[in-house]
Amino acid sequence: MIRHLVLWTFKDAADVPRAAELLAACHDCVPGIVEFEVGVVQAGFEANTQLSLNALFADQAALDGYQVHPTHEIVKAFFGPRRDTRHVLDYPVTR
Repeated sequence: MIRHLVLWTFKDAADVPRAAELLAACHDCVPGIVEFEVGVVQAGFEANTQLSLNALFADQAALDGYQVHPTHEIVKAFFGPRRDTRHVLDYPVTR
C-alpha cells in the first residue's frame, strides 16, 4: 500500500472551502483507494497549513490512476493558480 500525504496553503483563505469540496469528490474516483481523508484548518487547533489530504492507496497503480483521473485534473486546475504552497510525502505502508 502507498500512503499519500499532501498539505496546501492558499493565497486567499476564501478558496479553502471550495478546494476541500473538490478534493473530497475524489474519494472514490478510482478503484484501490483504501482511505481518503480531507482535513481543513479549524479555529482553535494548531496549524501551519490550511488543507490536507491523507490517503491510502492499495498499490502504486491505484495512486498512478488517481493522479491522472479527470476528477483529480479538475482539482489540479483549481488549486494550481490559487495555492501558495504544496508539500507531498508518498511512502509504502505495510499492515
